[in-house]
Amino acid sequence: MIPGFKQETTNPARILVVDDDREMCQFLADVLGEEGYRVEMVHDGPSAVQRYRAECFDLTITDLMMPRMRGTELVKQLKEIDAHALVLLITAFGSIESAVEAMHAGAFHYVTKPFRTDEILLQVKRALEQHNLQSEIERLRQQVHSHYGFENIIGQSA
Repeated sequence: MIPGFKQETTNPARILVVDDDREMCQFLADVLGEEGYRVEMVHDGPSAVQRYRAECFDLTITDLMMPRMRGTELVKQLKEIDAHALVLLITAFGSIESAVEAMHAGAFHYVTKPFRTDEILLQVKRALEQHNLQSEIERLRQQVHSHYGFENIIGQSA
């Protein structure tokens, strides 16, 4: 466990882990679970899309190279479901081209395997902070609109 990374248990972030390598999936679920996150696992892209449609997640961590659907395609589909979807891509086949492809698809970040536990936890923390900032901005926009919207303008005329 990394000091200062402990997720608050009052409302733990929900993370979807997608990887065809079941051992990697379980490893990530164990590491993230120890930090207080609520983790669900699926083992392919179509299952991830189906699960995400049923219930949105705060963060999705997915492998880049999987059968049935590449991680970049999963990123695109999740962004279609939820424009604010945050996806962290992991891969053992790291290259500049795949990193650029991941960012163009809309991934939050790209991590190459093997990675250190503290590295993945740091990226998860950064992604969730981004998620919280996006939520706060949206809440404030709605608040400003409801308070200063056109329907709230009151005036007098002769």
